[in-house]
Amino acid sequence: MENYSPDSAPSSDTSPPRPLSALLQEIHGRFSTQTHMTIAELLEAFHERGFGFFLFLISLPAAWPFPGLGLHQIAGIPLVVLSWQMMVGNHTLWLPDKFKLYQMETKLFLKLISHAMPWVKRFENITKPRLAFMTSHPGSNIVGVMGILMAICITVPFPFSNTLPALCLAVIAIGLLMRDGLAILLGTIIGGVWSLMIFGLIAFFGMEGLSLLHQALTSLF
Repeated sequence: MENYSPDSAPSSDTSPPRPLSALLQEIHGRFSTQTHMTIAELLEAFHERGFGFFLFLISLPAAWPFPGLGLHQIAGIPLVVLSWQMMVGNHTLWLPDKFKLYQMETKLFLKLISHAMPWVKRFENITKPRLAFMTSHPGSNIVGVMGILMAICITVPFPFSNTLPALCLAVIAIGLLMRDGLAILLGTIIGGVWSLMIFGLIAFFGMEGLSLLHQALTSLF
C-alpha cells in the first residue's frame, strides 16, 4: 500500500504545489464537454486531493448542532473511513467500486465549481503551502488517528458535541486541499482535544458528563 503524501512530486522538485483554483479550472475544462461524470472520474481528477474534497463535503453538513435528524450518525461512518485511510497511509482515496460507478450530471458539479471559485481564491490569499510534515508520514498518520476520534465524537447524540470536531475536520480538509499544514495542525489539535474531553467526560460520568459540559458552556455564553 502506498504511503499517503499529498505532494507526490519527486523530492528534487522544489516548485510549489499547484494552487487549488488552477486544479479546479483544469477539472472544469476537462468535464465541460461531458453530460455525466462518475465518482471514479472525479477521484482521478482530484488525485491525492480527493481526501480533502470528500472530507470537506461530508464534515461541513455534520456540523449541524442538533442531532435529531440522524445526520451525525450518517456522516460519522464515511468520516471514520476517510480518516482510517489517512491513518494507514493510503496515497489516494479508496471507495467501493459500486460507489465509484455512480453517475451525476456534470452541469451540477461545474456549477458547484463556479460558485466555489471565489471562495477558493479568498482562501488562497490567507493560506499557503507550509509545514509539509503535516501532509506526509508520520504527520498524516497522526491526523488520521485524531480524525477517527473526531468522527466518532460527531456521532455522539448530544447537541453541539459534534459541531466543533466537524468544523475542525472541515479546516483539516481545507488544509489538505490548500497544502496548508498549519490549518491541518490547528484543526487536529483543537478537534482532538475536544474529542478527548468528550470521551473523558463520558468515561467518568456517563452521558451526565455531557449535560454538565452543556451547562458550563451555556453559563459562559
